[in-house]
Amino acid sequence: MDYQDELVFLTINRKLDLAGVEIKEGQDLPLIKSSMVQNLKDKNWQESIPFIDFLLGMVLCQTVDPALAQSQGYDKILQKSPYQGQVISRIMTGDFDRQAKMDFLTSLEKLHIKEEDITYLKTTLKEEEIRQGKEEGQDLERSLIPIIKSYGKISEESPFFGQALLRLSGIYAGLGHYIKARHYAREALLKDMPEEVKNQARLAIEELEDYANMEAVESYLNLQDLEKAKKHLNKVSQQYPNPDHVHYFLASIALAENDLEASKSHYQEALKLADQGLYHERLAFVNSQLGLIQEAIDHYEKALEKGSDPYTIHHNLAYLYLERKPEEALYHAKAAYNLNNSQELEDLIKTLEKDEKDLDREDEFK
Repeated sequence: MDYQDELVFLTINRKLDLAGVEIKEGQDLPLIKSSMVQNLKDKNWQESIPFIDFLLGMVLCQTVDPALAQSQGYDKILQKSPYQGQVISRIMTGDFDRQAKMDFLTSLEKLHIKEEDITYLKTTLKEEEIRQGKEEGQDLERSLIPIIKSYGKISEESPFFGQALLRLSGIYAGLGHYIKARHYAREALLKDMPEEVKNQARLAIEELEDYANMEAVESYLNLQDLEKAKKHLNKVSQQYPNPDHVHYFLASIALAENDLEASKSHYQEALKLADQGLYHERLAFVNSQLGLIQEAIDHYEKALEKGSDPYTIHHNLAYLYLERKPEEALYHAKAAYNLNNSQELEDLIKTLEKDEKDLDREDEFK
Protein backbone atom coordinates (compact mmCIF):
# COMPACT_ATOMS: atom_id res chain seq x y z
CA MET A 1 0.00 0.00 0.00
CA ASP A 2 1.41 3.39 -1.05
CA TYR A 3 0.49 5.34 2.07
CA GLN A 4 1.47 8.78 0.76
CA ASP A 5 -0.62 8.38 -2.39
CA GLU A 6 -3.60 7.20 -0.33
CA LEU A 7 -3.82 10.34 1.82
CA VAL A 8 -6.20 13.17 0.73
CA PHE A 9 -7.51 16.20 2.65
CA LEU A 10 -10.85 18.02 2.77
CA THR A 11 -11.18 21.52 4.21
CA ILE A 12 -14.02 21.97 6.72
CA ASN A 13 -15.87 25.25 6.07
CA ARG A 14 -17.61 25.53 9.43
CA LYS A 15 -16.96 24.81 13.07
CA LEU A 16 -18.02 21.35 14.17
CA ASP A 17 -18.44 19.59 17.49
CA LEU A 18 -18.57 15.86 16.98
CA ALA A 19 -19.09 13.76 20.11
CA GLY A 20 -17.15 16.25 22.22
CA VAL A 21 -14.34 16.65 19.70
CA GLU A 22 -14.04 20.23 18.44
CA ILE A 23 -13.23 20.69 14.75
CA LYS A 24 -12.29 24.27 13.84
CA GLU A 25 -13.52 26.03 10.70
CA GLY A 26 -10.97 25.84 7.92
CA GLN A 27 -9.25 22.79 9.35
CA ASP A 28 -8.09 20.16 6.91
CA LEU A 29 -9.28 16.67 7.71
CA PRO A 30 -7.71 13.61 6.09
CA LEU A 31 -9.41 10.77 4.26
CA ILE A 32 -8.20 7.54 2.75
CA LYS A 33 -8.48 7.94 -1.03
CA SER A 34 -9.59 4.38 -1.79
CA SER A 35 -12.32 4.64 0.83
CA MET A 36 -13.37 8.04 -0.54
CA VAL A 37 -13.58 6.79 -4.16
CA GLN A 38 -15.52 3.74 -3.04
CA ASN A 39 -18.12 5.87 -1.22
CA LEU A 40 -18.48 8.85 -3.59
CA LYS A 41 -21.43 7.29 -5.42
CA ASP A 42 -23.32 7.22 -2.13
CA LYS A 43 -25.26 10.50 -1.98
CA ASN A 44 -25.73 10.25 1.78
CA TRP A 45 -21.95 9.89 2.19
CA GLN A 46 -21.34 13.02 0.07
CA GLU A 47 -23.80 15.08 2.10
CA SER A 48 -22.62 13.85 5.48
CA ILE A 49 -19.28 12.07 5.57
CA PRO A 50 -19.21 9.76 8.61
CA PHE A 51 -16.73 11.00 11.22
CA ILE A 52 -15.30 7.48 11.38
CA ASP A 53 -13.93 7.94 7.83
CA PHE A 54 -12.06 11.06 8.91
CA LEU A 55 -10.72 9.17 11.93
CA LEU A 56 -9.39 6.46 9.61
CA GLY A 57 -7.72 9.19 7.58
CA MET A 58 -6.15 10.56 10.77
CA VAL A 59 -4.78 7.11 11.52
CA LEU A 60 -3.21 7.04 8.05
CA CYS A 61 -1.76 10.52 8.56
CA GLN A 62 -0.38 9.46 11.94
CA THR A 63 1.24 6.51 10.16
CA VAL A 64 2.65 8.52 7.24
CA ASP A 65 3.64 11.74 9.00
CA PRO A 66 3.33 11.78 12.80
CA ALA A 67 4.69 15.35 12.95
CA LEU A 68 1.93 16.59 10.63
CA ALA A 69 -0.68 14.66 12.57
CA GLN A 70 0.52 16.28 15.79
CA SER A 71 0.63 19.81 14.32
CA GLN A 72 -2.96 19.41 13.09
CA GLY A 73 -4.09 17.92 16.39
CA TYR A 74 -5.12 14.61 14.83
CA ASP A 75 -3.41 12.69 17.62
CA LYS A 76 -5.51 14.51 20.25
CA ILE A 77 -8.70 13.96 18.23
CA LEU A 78 -7.96 10.25 18.00
CA GLN A 79 -7.28 10.08 21.74
CA LYS A 80 -10.49 11.95 22.65
CA SER A 81 -12.77 10.21 20.17
CA PRO A 82 -15.43 7.89 21.58
CA TYR A 83 -15.26 5.89 18.33
CA GLN A 84 -11.90 4.27 18.95
CA GLY A 85 -13.35 0.77 19.01
CA GLN A 86 -15.09 1.38 15.67
CA VAL A 87 -11.87 2.72 14.18
CA ILE A 88 -9.99 -0.42 15.22
CA SER A 89 -12.80 -2.60 13.88
CA ARG A 90 -12.73 -0.79 10.51
CA ILE A 91 -8.98 -1.24 10.27
CA MET A 92 -9.27 -4.98 10.89
CA THR A 93 -12.22 -5.54 8.54
CA GLY A 94 -11.18 -3.02 5.88
CA ASP A 95 -9.65 -3.86 2.53
CA PHE A 96 -6.07 -3.30 3.73
CA ASP A 97 -3.22 -5.75 3.45
CA ARG A 98 -1.74 -7.29 6.59
CA GLN A 99 1.22 -4.92 6.72
CA ALA A 100 -1.03 -1.85 6.43
CA LYS A 101 -3.20 -3.13 9.27
CA MET A 102 -0.11 -3.72 11.38
CA ASP A 103 1.20 -0.20 10.66
CA PHE A 104 -2.14 1.44 11.47
CA LEU A 105 -2.43 -0.46 14.74
CA THR A 106 1.14 0.48 15.64
CA SER A 107 0.26 4.17 15.13
CA LEU A 108 -2.72 3.86 17.47
CA GLU A 109 -0.67 1.90 19.97
CA LYS A 110 1.85 4.75 20.14
CA LEU A 111 -1.04 7.03 21.11
CA HIS A 112 -1.95 4.57 23.92
CA ILE A 113 -5.39 3.98 22.43
CA LYS A 114 -6.90 0.73 23.70
CA GLU A 115 -3.37 -0.53 24.02
CA GLU A 116 -4.24 -4.04 25.20
CA ASP A 117 -6.87 -4.46 22.49
CA ILE A 118 -4.43 -3.32 19.82
CA THR A 119 -1.83 -5.75 21.15
CA TYR A 120 -4.36 -8.57 20.75
CA LEU A 121 -5.21 -7.57 17.17
CA LYS A 122 -1.55 -7.18 16.22
CA THR A 123 -0.96 -10.65 17.61
CA THR A 124 -3.69 -12.08 15.35
CA LEU A 125 -1.92 -10.52 12.36
CA LYS A 126 1.43 -11.94 13.46
CA GLU A 127 -0.15 -15.37 13.90
CA GLU A 128 -1.56 -15.17 10.38
CA GLU A 129 1.85 -14.13 9.05
CA ILE A 130 3.57 -17.08 10.74
CA ARG A 131 1.02 -19.55 9.39
CA GLN A 132 1.12 -18.22 5.83
CA GLY A 133 4.92 -17.97 5.81
CA LYS A 134 5.47 -21.45 7.25
CA GLU A 135 8.27 -23.22 5.44
CA GLU A 136 8.78 -26.96 5.11
CA GLY A 137 10.64 -28.28 8.13
CA GLN A 138 9.86 -25.17 10.21
CA ASP A 139 9.03 -25.84 13.86
CA LEU A 140 5.58 -24.23 13.91
CA GLU A 141 5.11 -24.82 17.63
CA ARG A 142 8.33 -22.97 18.47
CA SER A 143 7.38 -20.12 16.11
CA LEU A 144 4.02 -19.73 17.83
CA ILE A 145 5.39 -19.50 21.39
CA PRO A 146 5.47 -15.65 21.39
CA ILE A 147 1.91 -15.64 20.00
CA ILE A 148 0.71 -17.99 22.74
CA LYS A 149 2.36 -15.83 25.40
CA SER A 150 0.78 -12.67 23.98
CA TYR A 151 -2.74 -14.15 23.95
CA GLY A 152 -2.16 -15.39 27.48
CA LYS A 153 -1.53 -11.84 28.69
CA ILE A 154 -4.93 -10.50 27.55
CA SER A 155 -6.83 -9.58 30.71
CA GLU A 156 -10.40 -10.52 31.55
CA GLU A 157 -11.33 -6.82 31.30
CA SER A 158 -10.49 -6.77 27.59
CA PRO A 159 -13.42 -7.24 25.17
CA PHE A 160 -11.12 -9.61 23.29
CA PHE A 161 -10.50 -11.91 26.27
CA GLY A 162 -12.90 -14.59 25.04
CA GLN A 163 -11.50 -14.37 21.52
CA ALA A 164 -7.97 -14.73 22.91
CA LEU A 165 -9.01 -17.92 24.71
CA LEU A 166 -10.53 -19.28 21.50
CA ARG A 167 -7.39 -18.34 19.59
CA LEU A 168 -5.34 -20.32 22.09
CA SER A 169 -7.75 -23.22 21.70
CA GLY A 170 -7.33 -23.10 17.92
CA ILE A 171 -3.52 -22.97 18.14
CA TYR A 172 -3.31 -25.97 20.44
CA ALA A 173 -5.81 -27.92 18.32
CA GLY A 174 -3.70 -27.23 15.24
CA LEU A 175 -0.62 -28.50 17.07
CA GLY A 176 -2.42 -31.68 18.13
CA HIS A 177 -2.65 -30.74 21.82
CA TYR A 178 -6.37 -31.38 22.05
CA ILE A 179 -6.69 -31.54 25.83
CA LYS A 180 -5.18 -28.05 26.14
CA ALA A 181 -7.33 -26.85 23.24
CA ARG A 182 -10.49 -28.11 24.96
CA HIS A 183 -9.38 -26.49 28.23
CA TYR A 184 -9.22 -23.02 26.66
CA ALA A 185 -12.52 -23.48 24.84
CA ARG A 186 -14.15 -24.47 28.16
CA GLU A 187 -12.59 -21.40 29.82
CA ALA A 188 -14.20 -19.18 27.17
CA LEU A 189 -17.56 -20.84 27.83
CA LEU A 190 -17.32 -20.46 31.62
CA LYS A 191 -16.37 -16.77 31.57
CA ASP A 192 -18.88 -13.94 31.30
CA MET A 193 -18.58 -13.68 27.53
CA PRO A 194 -20.91 -12.44 24.77
CA GLU A 195 -23.25 -15.13 23.45
CA GLU A 196 -21.44 -15.15 20.09
CA VAL A 197 -18.19 -16.12 21.82
CA LYS A 198 -19.97 -18.75 23.91
CA ASN A 199 -21.48 -20.29 20.78
CA GLN A 200 -18.03 -20.45 19.19
CA ALA A 201 -16.72 -22.07 22.38
CA ARG A 202 -19.53 -24.66 22.42
CA LEU A 203 -18.80 -25.57 18.81
CA ALA A 204 -15.07 -25.86 19.53
CA ILE A 205 -15.67 -28.09 22.57
CA GLU A 206 -17.97 -30.34 20.55
CA GLU A 207 -15.36 -30.69 17.79
CA LEU A 208 -12.49 -31.21 20.24
CA GLU A 209 -14.12 -33.67 22.65
CA ASP A 210 -13.30 -36.85 20.73
CA TYR A 211 -9.78 -35.72 19.87
CA ALA A 212 -9.09 -34.80 23.50
CA ASN A 213 -10.32 -38.20 24.68
CA MET A 214 -8.15 -39.96 22.10
CA GLU A 215 -5.14 -37.95 23.25
CA ALA A 216 -5.93 -38.98 26.84
CA VAL A 217 -6.14 -42.64 25.76
CA GLU A 218 -2.64 -42.46 24.26
CA SER A 219 -1.26 -40.74 27.37
CA TYR A 220 -2.74 -43.31 29.76
CA LEU A 221 -1.53 -46.18 27.56
CA ASN A 222 1.99 -44.76 27.77
CA LEU A 223 1.58 -44.67 31.54
CA GLN A 224 0.21 -48.26 31.42
CA ASP A 225 -2.98 -47.14 33.15
CA LEU A 226 -5.30 -49.36 31.13
CA GLU A 227 -8.48 -48.63 33.10
CA LYS A 228 -8.27 -44.87 32.50
CA ALA A 229 -7.33 -45.49 28.87
CA LYS A 230 -10.47 -47.62 28.44
CA LYS A 231 -12.59 -45.03 30.26
CA HIS A 232 -11.63 -42.30 27.81
CA LEU A 233 -11.89 -44.59 24.80
CA ASN A 234 -15.49 -45.35 25.78
CA LYS A 235 -16.25 -41.63 25.64
CA VAL A 236 -15.28 -41.36 21.96
CA SER A 237 -18.41 -40.89 19.86
CA GLN A 238 -19.46 -42.72 16.70
CA GLN A 239 -18.89 -39.46 14.81
CA TYR A 240 -15.12 -39.53 15.41
CA PRO A 241 -13.68 -39.28 11.88
CA ASN A 242 -10.82 -41.79 12.38
CA PRO A 243 -12.38 -45.07 13.57
CA ASP A 244 -9.17 -46.92 12.61
CA HIS A 245 -7.45 -45.07 15.48
CA VAL A 246 -10.10 -46.42 17.86
CA HIS A 247 -9.43 -50.00 16.74
CA TYR A 248 -5.68 -49.39 16.99
CA PHE A 249 -6.02 -48.34 20.63
CA LEU A 250 -8.42 -51.20 21.39
CA ALA A 251 -5.82 -53.56 19.93
CA SER A 252 -3.06 -51.94 22.01
CA ILE A 253 -5.12 -52.31 25.19
CA ALA A 254 -5.91 -55.95 24.39
CA LEU A 255 -2.22 -56.63 23.72
CA ALA A 256 -1.28 -55.05 27.05
CA GLU A 257 -3.82 -57.40 28.69
CA ASN A 258 -2.26 -60.32 26.79
CA ASP A 259 -5.48 -60.97 24.87
CA LEU A 260 -3.73 -61.75 21.58
CA GLU A 261 -6.82 -62.85 19.64
CA ALA A 262 -8.72 -59.68 20.49
CA SER A 263 -5.67 -57.60 19.67
CA LYS A 264 -5.31 -59.32 16.29
CA SER A 265 -8.98 -58.76 15.50
CA HIS A 266 -8.80 -55.01 16.21
CA TYR A 267 -5.57 -54.55 14.21
CA GLN A 268 -7.30 -56.31 11.31
CA GLU A 269 -10.28 -53.94 11.62
CA ALA A 270 -7.93 -50.95 11.70
CA LEU A 271 -6.28 -52.20 8.48
CA LYS A 272 -9.65 -52.56 6.76
CA LEU A 273 -10.28 -48.88 7.47
CA ALA A 274 -6.78 -47.56 6.74
CA ASP A 275 -3.94 -49.51 5.10
CA GLN A 276 -1.13 -48.08 7.25
CA GLY A 277 2.36 -49.45 7.80
CA LEU A 278 2.09 -49.13 11.57
CA TYR A 279 -0.99 -51.36 11.65
CA HIS A 280 0.77 -54.00 9.53
CA GLU A 281 3.78 -53.83 11.86
CA ARG A 282 1.72 -54.26 15.03
CA LEU A 283 -0.38 -57.06 13.51
CA ALA A 284 2.85 -58.79 12.46
CA PHE A 285 4.09 -58.68 16.05
CA VAL A 286 0.84 -60.17 17.38
CA ASN A 287 0.93 -62.91 14.73
CA SER A 288 4.50 -63.74 15.75
CA GLN A 289 3.35 -64.08 19.36
CA LEU A 290 0.57 -66.40 18.22
CA GLY A 291 3.10 -68.54 16.34
CA LEU A 292 1.71 -67.50 12.93
CA ILE A 293 5.17 -66.93 11.49
CA GLN A 294 4.34 -66.66 7.79
CA GLU A 295 1.50 -64.23 8.49
CA ALA A 296 3.88 -62.20 10.64
CA ILE A 297 6.49 -62.14 7.84
CA ASP A 298 3.88 -61.08 5.27
CA HIS A 299 2.69 -58.14 7.38
CA TYR A 300 6.23 -57.05 8.25
CA GLU A 301 7.06 -57.02 4.52
CA LYS A 302 3.99 -54.87 3.82
CA ALA A 303 4.91 -52.53 6.68
CA LEU A 304 8.37 -52.18 5.16
CA GLU A 305 6.87 -51.29 1.78
CA LYS A 306 4.80 -48.57 3.44
CA GLY A 307 7.80 -46.96 5.14
CA SER A 308 7.15 -48.08 8.70
CA ASP A 309 10.02 -48.32 11.24
CA PRO A 310 12.72 -50.06 9.13
CA TYR A 311 15.07 -50.98 11.97
CA THR A 312 12.43 -52.81 14.02
CA ILE A 313 11.06 -54.58 10.95
CA HIS A 314 14.45 -55.72 9.61
CA HIS A 315 15.45 -56.80 13.12
CA ASN A 316 12.31 -58.87 13.65
CA LEU A 317 12.37 -60.36 10.14
CA ALA A 318 15.94 -61.50 10.71
CA TYR A 319 14.78 -63.69 13.61
CA LEU A 320 11.57 -64.83 11.89
CA TYR A 321 13.52 -66.01 8.85
CA LEU A 322 16.24 -67.63 11.00
CA GLU A 323 14.89 -71.18 10.81
CA ARG A 324 13.11 -70.80 7.46
CA LYS A 325 15.47 -68.92 5.14
CA PRO A 326 18.90 -68.20 6.64
CA GLU A 327 19.93 -66.14 3.59
CA GLU A 328 16.91 -63.84 4.13
CA ALA A 329 17.71 -63.69 7.85
CA LEU A 330 21.27 -62.58 6.99
CA TYR A 331 19.99 -59.92 4.59
CA HIS A 332 17.63 -58.42 7.18
CA ALA A 333 20.19 -58.67 9.98
CA LYS A 334 22.68 -56.67 7.88
CA ALA A 335 19.98 -54.12 6.96
CA ALA A 336 19.10 -53.66 10.63
CA TYR A 337 22.79 -53.46 11.61
CA ASN A 338 23.35 -50.67 9.07
CA LEU A 339 20.62 -48.70 10.84
CA ASN A 340 21.77 -49.51 14.38
CA ASN A 341 25.03 -51.43 14.76
CA SER A 342 24.28 -53.25 18.01
CA GLN A 343 26.41 -56.07 19.42
CA GLU A 344 23.42 -58.41 19.27
CA LEU A 345 23.10 -57.99 15.51
CA GLU A 346 26.84 -58.20 14.96
CA ASP A 347 26.87 -61.58 16.74
CA LEU A 348 23.86 -62.76 14.73
CA ILE A 349 25.49 -61.76 11.43
CA LYS A 350 28.75 -63.56 12.35
CA THR A 351 26.78 -66.72 13.25
CA LEU A 352 24.78 -66.62 10.00
CA GLU A 353 27.87 -65.96 7.87
CA LYS A 354 29.70 -68.84 9.56
CA ASP A 355 26.72 -71.14 8.97
CA GLU A 356 26.64 -70.02 5.34
CA LYS A 357 30.36 -70.82 4.88
CA ASP A 358 29.97 -74.20 6.56
CA LEU A 359 27.08 -74.97 4.24
CA ASP A 360 29.18 -74.00 1.20
CA ARG A 361 31.97 -76.34 2.35
CA GLU A 362 29.51 -79.18 2.75
CA ASP A 363 28.26 -78.58 -0.79
CA GLU A 364 31.86 -78.61 -2.10
CA PHE A 365 32.57 -81.85 -0.24
CA LYS A 366 29.53 -83.47 -1.77
